[in-house]
Amino acid sequence: MAAYTLAILSGDGGVGKTTLCAAMGARLAAAGRKALVIDCNAGFRRLDMALGMESRVLFDAADAVSGACDPMRTIVHDGMRALPDMLAAPFDADVHPDEDLWARVIAALRTRYDWIAFDAPTGTGVWSMLPARLADRAYIALTPDDGSMRCAERVLDKLRAEGHDRAQPPSLIINKVNMKLIADELQYAPNIVAMTLDTRVTGVILEDEGLRLAYARARLDELDGRLSVAMELDALTRRTMGAPVPKEWELLRPRSWPSRLRLGVVSKSALKEVWS
Repeated sequence: MAAYTLAILSGDGGVGKTTLCAAMGARLAAAGRKALVIDCNAGFRRLDMALGMESRVLFDAADAVSGACDPMRTIVHDGMRALPDMLAAPFDADVHPDEDLWARVIAALRTRYDWIAFDAPTGTGVWSMLPARLADRAYIALTPDDGSMRCAERVLDKLRAEGHDRAQPPSLIINKVNMKLIADELQYAPNIVAMTLDTRVTGVILEDEGLRLAYARARLDELDGRLSVAMELDALTRRTMGAPVPKEWELLRPRSWPSRLRLGVVSKSALKEVWS
């Protein structure tokens, strides 16, 4: 069975896109699934460092696409830790991607994995839109604030203009949600983000010190599976693969709802209409 492929995009930096990509892959690997993460940040790769694999990179995506070596030789694998395999971005920021050649490489890799995620560069440039064209579905990572929402809207407009909203419409992953900031009206509640952008939400990840430390230490495989953020990453990853996983409003504690109600949530049923 061919892998499910997804592209994680963002309109602005600092929303945790690379962290999400690496952490989701690590959670899948811990569950025994064959996962691959592909860094598309040509010239500015970070995914290798997030996974602690930077010393293992001998080839990169440019070598795979150009035919300089077999695509499987460009894949970095850590047999000692529960991590996804990784394909590093080209070191040269000026290289222009050939979509046809990329499509051939991805088609070959799809037969070897259960799940493939692209870590796309910020914005709407050629390297950002390439993963969206290659993947089964695009996900927009953002934080629940005005600036990030405005940038995400630009990405959504670009995706819709290119027809990516037809078979599998783009969806949102709202990251770094802080319930205290929502209560203080310094962040928007997830349903407000969804309704403002007129886009469904697939995942909501609460701001978590454990995830931040695991990323900083390049030890995402050691993230405690009992943490709520780890469970939500598990749920989010399974959701991207089409599994019927309970949604966030069923996982959050009921006492978290009053702060959301202050920001315009009239009922949980209204939220369900904008959640996928």
